[in-house]
Amino acid sequence: MWTSKLGNQYLKTEVEAQHQANMLVLRKLRQRPDNRRCADCGTTGAEANAWAIVNFGAFVCTACASAHRVRADVSKVKGLSGTYLWGADEVSAMSGGNEHVDRSLMQNCASASRLACGASHQERVVFVERKYCQQLWKGDQTELRSPVQPAVSVEAVSIAAAKPVAVGCTTDDWFEGW
Repeated sequence: MWTSKLGNQYLKTEVEAQHQANMLVLRKLRQRPDNRRCADCGTTGAEANAWAIVNFGAFVCTACASAHRVRADVSKVKGLSGTYLWGADEVSAMSGGNEHVDRSLMQNCASASRLACGASHQERVVFVERKYCQQLWKGDQTELRSPVQPAVSVEAVSIAAAKPVAVGCTTDDWFEGW
């Protein structure tokens, strides 16, 4: 069994079989203009979208991913290098991308409150707390957990073949999901 960052369980062999297709979809999502920059500090370049905050659908830079790890109870951080397996639910969660995150969580944010590219680790941690935990700048009419129509058709790359397995299945090996 394999458990996604979103808590769904899959047969590990199915997730492994879908790995290349999932990475292709994620690569295409990362190439969208809104996802070419960090969702938090706005930095651009090779490392601007190397990490994902899966439960929010945000693409972030390495420095901001580090700040999100401080609040592991809130943010589900995952690398996009291809080292980690991605479940269909996680790939689907990323489909809205940074544009959706901005519309949902930054709608009422003044430019002075935005995070600067050169911010310190502590400034990033405070920003993550305000944006994702307190949701200080969230708009009234938006709902973060209802992503926009994906720009990349997940079905076209057939990543949805892996189906979640019923939670509650037990195995003798506690480390199997690691």
